[in-house]
Amino acid sequence: NAFGLEEALVNGDGKDKPIGMNRQVGDDVTVTGGVYPLKTAEKITSLEPVEYGKMLAKLSVLNKGKDGSNNPINVNRVISNVVMIVSPKDYLEKIMPATTIRGTDGLYRSDVLPFPTKIVQSVAVPTGKMIVGLAKRYFMGIGTAKSGKIEYSDDYRFLEDERVYLTKLYGHGQALDNNAFL
Repeated sequence: NAFGLEEALVNGDGKDKPIGMNRQVGDDVTVTGGVYPLKTAEKITSLEPVEYGKMLAKLSVLNKGKDGSNNPINVNRVISNVVMIVSPKDYLEKIMPATTIRGTDGLYRSDVLPFPTKIVQSVAVPTGKMIVGLAKRYFMGIGTAKSGKIEYSDDYRFLEDERVYLTKLYGHGQALDNNAFL
């Protein structure tokens, strides 16, 4: 089911499902009972260049581990574009009004941001939240059962004259580093 996969990519807690973009990952993260902790949400009040740039700057820091004194080793990385994932309600009430401008020709331009950003609406993102990050820094591996075929049975609901279908999808996903998504 595509909705289940979307939910897991965004919100998966890592216990028998992918680790969502809204979860902490890394060697220093405490995983309890197979569940990865949520990232700490930050309040965003503007998408103007200064504020948006400060937010995206956090994505540019890549933690490479710790040195001999247990201090973090951080390096900067170049970011050329990001993805913004928001609920449809937030998109229409907050993001669309803030990112739509009228050109000198009288026509509207949508999704105009000060940095190359692909805006994606997702029902898996709770209202009042958004995820911004580096789409290329999320790994998702997917496979099917060995035969890869849809199986069916007439036995289970024979009395109701119904046929039951079964197919299995196996997958795992997670951000490749903790600063890939905010």
